[in-house]
Amino acid sequence: MLRVKPDIIEAGDPYVTGWAALDAGRKLDVPVVGFYHSDLPRLISNRLGSGTDRLVERYVYRLYRRFDQVLAPSRVMAERLTRLGIEHVAVQPLGVDLESFHPRFRDPALRTKLGLDDDTKLLIFVGRGSREKNLHHLLEMARQLGKGYHLLLVGPSMPSQTPDNVSVIDRYTRPRRSPAGSPPATPWFTPAPKRPSGWSRWKRWRAAFR
Repeated sequence: MLRVKPDIIEAGDPYVTGWAALDAGRKLDVPVVGFYHSDLPRLISNRLGSGTDRLVERYVYRLYRRFDQVLAPSRVMAERLTRLGIEHVAVQPLGVDLESFHPRFRDPALRTKLGLDDDTKLLIFVGRGSREKNLHHLLEMARQLGKGYHLLLVGPSMPSQTPDNVSVIDRYTRPRRSPAGSPPATPWFTPAPKRPSGWSRWKRWRAAFR
């Protein structure tokens, strides 16, 4: 980043990347914006217990008060940051780039790979399969919709047990083919690996307050 010399830096990660962005902004003398995507205290308490709330709130305050501007995707999230004492908070609603996600980029081969006919409605979720995503609601929805609908989950740590009308691609990009153009050695649809434990990351957070 120091080589690129940006005019402004946005950090969407509350971990190492966030602190690195602040350090780069200080060295380059440019403003740094923090995007607070997730309710971090609630996320951590769901995994490790409610006793972590105050400690994580202190971490959030210590990190985000250093940014020149903090963006939140909703008014609720912005109000939570304000209650923690963080200033310069603004709401930046999430959206979709209609140029990048346009029907002209549709791949007709996808339906063939999924074994779907033209009348089947295809629903797609792209993201991490972490607990706070509540994917069990999506799976139950797919089960209730049944025949005529198909749900495709794309991303790491997706559920391995799904209804018959749900498929999983446990990666964001297509596997590389060999130079000869032969299919990849790994199957296109595979069960996602189990989500790694966040305990090592949590220990690093705790160390910041010692």
